[in-house]
Formats: sequence, C-alpha cells, structure tokens
Amino acid sequence: MQYAVFTVPLKSPLEATDDMSRFLRSHRVLSVDKTFQKMVTEKMTSGAALESIDGVGPARVAKYGDHFLPLLKEGFAAPQAEESGKTP
Repeated sequence: MQYAVFTVPLKSPLEATDDMSRFLRSHRVLSVDKTFQKMVTEKMTSGAALESIDGVGPARVAKYGDHFLPLLKEGFAAPQAEESGKTP
C-alpha cells in the first residue's frame, strides 16, 4: 500500500478545515488515518509518547520515529516563535 505524507502550514483551525476539505475533494482519498491527529493534538515529542498510540509500538517508533519526531517538534515550536516576534 502506498502512502503520501504532507504538511500544510496552518494559521487557524477554520482555515485548516477549509484547506483539508478542498484537498479531499480534489484527490482520490481512500482513507484518513487519525493516528496523525493524535500525534498533533497531544503534542507528542518522544518515542515513548508515540508508543501510547493504539497500534504504534517499538517497531513502528524505530522505523518512523526519526522522521516524524523532528517534524512534530518543529511544528510545535513554530507558533511560539511567531507569537514572540522571533523568526525561525
């Protein structure tokens, strides 16, 4: 099964909903995995936190953690830098 992972910079939840709705209408999407939603809403930044997700164990963290954790940490840090007036 082929997967595509992408990031979309979001400024507001309403804007995010509109952007995602447009994307889903314009592409053939068979399913949406809510696992990623939990990573973001619970601000997971460690392998141990990822393992708390149902269906994610040590093997998946070992395989994908090095890719996802830096993206998550960067995403969580970006809004704080913008709010304080600093540029990333």
